[in-house]
Amino acid sequence: ELFFLYPIKDAEGRSTLHIAAMHGQQESLFLLLEQGASPFERTGKNNTGETIFSFCAEYGHLELLQKLIEKTKNLPGFKEALEAT
Repeated sequence: ELFFLYPIKDAEGRSTLHIAAMHGQQESLFLLLEQGASPFERTGKNNTGETIFSFCAEYGHLELLQKLIEKTKNLPGFKEALEAT
């Protein structure tokens, strides 16, 4: 079970969810989401950084971004996360 992995952040405030999005790791990304990781969490201090949506777009993982939007569009916080991306 990977549940314990997602709260860990690197020196830049990126969680394992952000790293999976950055590298286009669809299976890992969706597994972390299924385990309870928040798709709307931001990187960096004071919660002001990028979301997994912006990481997918920035690193060219547009197909993954489309699937991620489809999977999370009905969750609370979705609209706010996209507006901030």
